[in-house]
Amino acid sequence: MTAAEVTARGRCIIDLDAPQEWHARLPRALADDATMNARTRALHALVVSSGTAGGALSGPSPIDPFADAVAERLDVARAAIVRAETAGDRTALVATVERMLGLGPGLTPAGDDVLAGLALVAARPGSRIALLPGAIADVLARHPERTTDLSRTMLREALAGRARQSLIDLLERLCSPPTADSRPDALRAAAERVLGIGHTSGTDLVSGILTGLRLERELRGFM
Repeated sequence: MTAAEVTARGRCIIDLDAPQEWHARLPRALADDATMNARTRALHALVVSSGTAGGALSGPSPIDPFADAVAERLDVARAAIVRAETAGDRTALVATVERMLGLGPGLTPAGDDVLAGLALVAARPGSRIALLPGAIADVLARHPERTTDLSRTMLREALAGRARQSLIDLLERLCSPPTADSRPDALRAAAERVLGIGHTSGTDLVSGILTGLRLERELRGFM
């Protein structure tokens, strides 16, 4: 190892001078309601047709009792988050996040992936989701033992508006006002990159993003 490079087992050389500093840039503007509705419907259809069941997405037939229970609980929890945030009920939000944190198997359980997608939407500049981020941070601080180190890091980064580039790209495709480059195939390509993350993680992250965008539309109606 030198100041300029790291060599792993004599074969893989990582050039430390070549990488450029990267900053996540979440989209600021939201497209008009008609455009957002069309895009979220298209994304939901893609999740149903191409997503991986076993987490937030239930299969066409029972998978196993545990997976089916996780999907059912997350379906109830997503609706509860929308209701609680629109009603300004922080107590209900905290209770729902507590039920979601650590729910499911794996290094990033399905409940945490859904929360991360929600948190990323809430971190977008101009978001009207005001109470949920604090509820997630509060539950993480009080119950760190409920999930994994990796999942805690993912959630904290999402709350700060940081995530892998494929998630940022998908949000950009979903939220940005229409342009000449707003092609359906571009949204599909961005979504497929996210759906390919992990086993069910990509599907669960997109589920959280879709719930967050639904919540944003609900809140815009309440303002």
